[in-house]
Amino acid sequence: MKNKKFAFKGISYQTEIRISIITGVIIICLFPVFFMVLKNYGEYFLAKTLAFAGVTIGLSFLILRILMKFIKNKDWEVEIFNDQLTIKHGKDNWKIPLKDLKMIKNTGQTNFRYLTFITNNEKIKIRVGHGGFTPFSTEQDVEEIDKLFKYLLPYIKQHFNKKQVDAKMEDRKFPHFGEYVVKTEPIKYSLIDKMSPKMITIGTIILLFIFIVLVGSVVEAYIKYKSFGKLIWKDLSFAFVLPFLLGAFLVYGVWVYFLTRKKKFR
Repeated sequence: MKNKKFAFKGISYQTEIRISIITGVIIICLFPVFFMVLKNYGEYFLAKTLAFAGVTIGLSFLILRILMKFIKNKDWEVEIFNDQLTIKHGKDNWKIPLKDLKMIKNTGQTNFRYLTFITNNEKIKIRVGHGGFTPFSTEQDVEEIDKLFKYLLPYIKQHFNKKQVDAKMEDRKFPHFGEYVVKTEPIKYSLIDKMSPKMITIGTIILLFIFIVLVGSVVEAYIKYKSFGKLIWKDLSFAFVLPFLLGAFLVYGVWVYFLTRKKKFR
């Protein structure tokens, strides 16, 4: 392959995990304040939950953008030369012969990309995006990483097989979305690979509500115990709905299992 260099801004997987944990800790620490402000926001569970979720999501957006201003190591440089991939990010420097690549993952959504190069010894995860939960870069950086993948595509098509996914899932993504496995290795499909967009969306919504109810129940129980010196479970507006949500998730799991267990890809 001809010599080609690409440069863009983004973060590593490790940095993404760190800022996610920091954001989560800050949000959890603020939950008592949220609850005190929103406890009289309507008398119904749904009104409180939606208000709780809205404040949580809005503050998460804000905190992530503030944290990204403190991340100095955002420059990535990828060079292809003599069938070798050279990747630089801060003090890290990888030199990977293309023949050593076992898998390449190009996943994400329209406004962010998760590009991963995997060998027997290395797993390099690049995160580029300009969305609400992925304020790592700019739209131009996303376009640049797309150019990088497009440049590698002829080599990938020659030496890799692409994992098949639900057709509706692929239509919702972006060009060349997918996971590519070197032809000398067998392709293995996980449960997520077999799920449709509808299944993933429903599961995400149920899990989000379970998380909000769990945290809301703990905060509400703590505040009421501190205020009255005792805890009466029937007075907790969040906790009563938890068994129903867990039951819904169990039914969802059974539904997904029976619809995907016989689903096979060639």
